[in-house]
Amino acid sequence: MIQVARDPNDPDRHELLPDLKKIDVLREGHFVLKQPQPAGQGKHSGHYFDKSLIWSWPNVAEKICTALSHEIYIGVPDLDVVAGPALGAIIPAYSTAVHLSLRLSRQIRSVWVEKDENGRFYMPRLFAEVVKGKRVVVVEDVTTAVASVVEAMKALLAAGAIISGVVFVCNRSGMTDKEIAEKLGVPWAKSLITLSLPTYDRNVCPYCQLTVDRRPINVSLGYGADFASLYPSVAEICGTTK
Repeated sequence: MIQVARDPNDPDRHELLPDLKKIDVLREGHFVLKQPQPAGQGKHSGHYFDKSLIWSWPNVAEKICTALSHEIYIGVPDLDVVAGPALGAIIPAYSTAVHLSLRLSRQIRSVWVEKDENGRFYMPRLFAEVVKGKRVVVVEDVTTAVASVVEAMKALLAAGAIISGVVFVCNRSGMTDKEIAEKLGVPWAKSLITLSLPTYDRNVCPYCQLTVDRRPINVSLGYGADFASLYPSVAEICGTTK
């Protein structure tokens, strides 16, 4: 269900899986993982990787960002900047840049890609100057369909950045790292944690059906609240929970 990328040269790597289980990062219920739109009802799942919990536990966050920096050091050491899409990847991008600066004995900058009021990514003017003409590795917290990474990369490229690679804290897309790199058109991609769990379109989601598997929609995590607002009739059938 949860797999952590192995590395015999990273002494703390073997502790990550027990740590993640200890802080209960994988929640069970009925979750909407992808933002629903009038034309689409998001991706539903019986499990949610609660990434925000990680950053509230400094000892676990430190191990994860150390591991991310190690993967980048091995995969694409010739970089200048680490970028994280807001809001979830700001902390791991910063901490990973700190560890990379120590590993490489040179300063690695850290920036984030901001979102406007419509949810579209853009580069703040100050950070646009930082990434222009520089080799950038994107750090993302969790990906389901790599859509947010695609949009964040567009903003970086528009600012003149050179995308050297992408690294994920958790990959639940069902794609391999090679497949992700090919889809994104980048030379390198790496997932620290791989989550193998099914996701469903709403019309085939077992937790939305009038069966014994039906579960209330969690409106505190993911996009459950947006879904319940857009599709109140489904929310009424399923019920909601926090």
